[in-house]
Amino acid sequence: MVETMETKLTTQMVVEFDRQVDNLLHKGYPEAAKLSEQDFLKHIEPLRAVVDELKVPQKDLEHGHLPFVIVVKNELVSATRAMSLIEWEGKQGITKLFPREPDGYPIK
Repeated sequence: MVETMETKLTTQMVVEFDRQVDNLLHKGYPEAAKLSEQDFLKHIEPLRAVVDELKVPQKDLEHGHLPFVIVVKNELVSATRAMSLIEWEGKQGITKLFPREPDGYPIK
């Protein structure tokens, strides 16, 4: 089978999707949503089909340029709880945004 640029991009997109799903599971999003892992994945898996349809510019995962990010809506996990699950360079996401609160920025 000849691998075209489109095939390679689709494969990379699916690999990136799986990496992000694994990260959500590892970070404890199912528990934060008060769902079993299986029920949590029922919310995420329909997005897999969309990955193939995305029209994205060339990506560079090694330099942190992601073609997409899976976002969990506030209905499943509050913004305050989600921020506590985020980690960047060894630091946890902040939730003190005085005078606003993280839940004041709803994900739509």
